[in-house]
Amino acid sequence: MLRIKELPESDRPREKLKKLGARALTDSELIAILLRTGTSGKSAVALAQELLAEFEGLKGLSKASLRELLSIKGLGEAKAVTLIAALELGRRAGTGERRNRITAPEEAYSLIAPLVGSLEVEEVGIITLDTKGAVIGIHTVARGGLNGALVSLKEILRPAVRDLAEAL
Repeated sequence: MLRIKELPESDRPREKLKKLGARALTDSELIAILLRTGTSGKSAVALAQELLAEFEGLKGLSKASLRELLSIKGLGEAKAVTLIAALELGRRAGTGERRNRITAPEEAYSLIAPLVGSLEVEEVGIITLDTKGAVIGIHTVARGGLNGALVSLKEILRPAVRDLAEAL
């Protein structure tokens, strides 16, 4: 197995990104950049490919828990946390949380539908809004089982107060 430093410069993920842009890289090359290093006998790209295979692609990887990621040989806490953070940023960018305005229930639904479609347990959440209906944040306030979640009023109001929300 070749280490990334042993690859031709045009095949190294970082150099490829600098020269051709992020869109030119495969999912495994982008993940390899986040991982930074591989393990003995396995490059960062090979480790990234293993992750994508184990979790059946990027969508499955984005649902992986910290515990699941830590079960992969060669993936320590720092790498696992970096992946989770990067995937969460990508999810948030995809939903456009800060740009949306909510003036009707249908708009709230269209904002959260991509977030809740893949949940395996019930969750209770709130969307905090400013005076003009612009989204301040989306917060999960409780997680439950397969068909229910218990939540107190205090848990619902805490993120709204923290965000100085005018509406939720």
